[in-house]
Amino acid sequence: MLFLARTLLILYISSVMSCPRNEDEYNNAVKRKRCQAKPHPCASFEYHCVLNDWMNDTIEVCAPSSLIVGGICAEFNLDEMSIRGSFLTNCTAFNTPCPQAYKSTKSYKYSDCYFNIRKVLSSEKRNCTSRDG
Repeated sequence: MLFLARTLLILYISSVMSCPRNEDEYNNAVKRKRCQAKPHPCASFEYHCVLNDWMNDTIEVCAPSSLIVGGICAEFNLDEMSIRGSFLTNCTAFNTPCPQAYKSTKSYKYSDCYFNIRKVLSSEKRNCTSRDG
């Protein structure tokens, strides 16, 4: 049963250029991805757009929701096949700070998580390019 659940989750993961930034965009993504129509033997799937656990991409995934605690951004952990908090982030000082606890499906409210990660990655890529040549 665990293998089936993991296989189903892998089928519902996709890399995206950006995550929803407001409730309207989130609702449109929920309708497009149709997570609640996807079968799962243990829990209901919900739409998420979060960081991957390497913090180098944003992904859409249908997965059970979870409580994100500690004022940190949400991520999808591929090893655990679950949504969890990213302990490498601290979003309490962002323009729209994360609360100490929030439901993972509300991650779109804290889009600075994705903006700041991508900004760091973009500057790292520029530095690598300028050193290489």
